[in-house]
Amino acid sequence: MTNAASSKKHGLVGIKSRQKKSPMHKRRNKEKARIRREERRKDSPLFN
Repeated sequence: MTNAASSKKHGLVGIKSRQKKSPMHKRRNKEKARIRREERRKDSPLFN
């Protein structure tokens, strides 16, 4: 379940859900995503 969904469920709608993610955070997530993609590419049968 996403944060938005869980917060709706618990009635914490409002300020929390509207907070912007910091650029730092976004960049870190992008890095992580890139690494995950690389791993998946390595594991896929096309690249063996």
